[in-house]
Amino acid sequence: MKPPEEGSTVVVYASGNTQGIVGEFRVGRLIIGSPEKVWELVGKGYYGVTSEAWRYIEGAKRAVAIEVREPKTYASTVKLEKIRRIIPGWNPPLSYEELREGDPFYELIAKYLVARVD
Repeated sequence: MKPPEEGSTVVVYASGNTQGIVGEFRVGRLIIGSPEKVWELVGKGYYGVTSEAWRYIEGAKRAVAIEVREPKTYASTVKLEKIRRIIPGWNPPLSYEELREGDPFYELIAKYLVARVD
């Protein structure tokens, strides 16, 4: 899977107890390489990355660190059950998914979520 392009918008889905879309950000600089190299550049407490994050990239062949620019929190969380009422059977991607115009989820974002930005 190719990494997102610099300047693209990422919509953030929070799992766990939240289970909903909470906001978005613009993709900044990408750091791509072996997990060890990426960790060496971002994993020493810089950029707000903690040692707990290592478990997400440990043992991978390639790791990607994404700089978060222009973060926005939606005024309210768009819960998974609400999304599924609009798009039955929708599941959040495990990492990320590129959306294209015409995709039902893209249309939901464009029409519904943009109005929810603080």
